[in-house]
Amino acid sequence: MEYERIYFLCSDVEALKKKAEVFKCRKEYGKAAFTLRRIPPYSLSQGEKDTLAYQVLLYYYLEDNFSEAEKYIKTLDLNVSENPSSQLLLIEILLLNELKEYTSAYEKLIAYEEKTGNFSAESKKCLDSLYSHIPKLKSETKAKNLSLFPGLGQIYAGYYTEGIFAFGLNAAILSFGVYELWHKDFVTAWIGGAGILSATYLGQQKQAVYLAQKRNYKRLSEFNKKIKTVILSEFE
Repeated sequence: MEYERIYFLCSDVEALKKKAEVFKCRKEYGKAAFTLRRIPPYSLSQGEKDTLAYQVLLYYYLEDNFSEAEKYIKTLDLNVSENPSSQLLLIEILLLNELKEYTSAYEKLIAYEEKTGNFSAESKKCLDSLYSHIPKLKSETKAKNLSLFPGLGQIYAGYYTEGIFAFGLNAAILSFGVYELWHKDFVTAWIGGAGILSATYLGQQKQAVYLAQKRNYKRLSEFNKKIKTVILSEFE
C-alpha cells in the first residue's frame, strides 16, 4: 500500500517496481506482471524497456499464463522486439515452445545463439534434432469420429484399456436392451437399455476427445521439457 501511495503522489515508477518485487517474493506472479505493465513506457530508456519486457514475460511464464504472455509479446515496443536482449530472447523461446509456436521459437533460438554463442556444439546438435522432430498430435475430431464405434477413439488416442472398457460397457448395455426387448419387456428395454446406452455412448465420445487432448498435452510437455533441459543446462 505504501508503494501505491508513493506512486499516486509522485508518479515514481520505482515504487511500482518495488511493489512488483513484493508480489514476486509472495509468488503472486500474475499481480507482479500486472504491476509492471502499469509503468508508462515513455518514462523508460530502451534498455529499461527491454528489462521490463523480460520481467513481465518471466512472471507470466512462472504463472503458466502463456496466453497472456502471447498477447503481451504482440504489444512490445518495435525497437525491443526487433533487437531484444539475450535474456528477453531466452524467455521468449521458452514461452513460444509452450504456445506450440515452434517455428518462431527456433528462429529466436538461432538469434540467441548468434548473439551469445552460449551453446556447445553438442547442445546445438541436440536442439536442431529436437526442433526437426516436433511430436505429431492426435486429432480431436478424428478421435470423436472414430468413437462412433465405441472404443476406437480411445484406442486411437493411445489408451487401449479405456477403449476396451468403453466397447465392453456399451456392448453389455446394448445386449441387455436387446434381451429385454426380445422378452417384450419394453419399459425396461427403453429405460435400462436405450436410456443408459445413450448416456454411455455419448460419454465415451467425450472421453475419446479428452484422452486425445491428454495425449497431446503429455507429448508436448515431454518435448518442451527436453528443450528446456538442454537450454538451461548451459547455465549450470
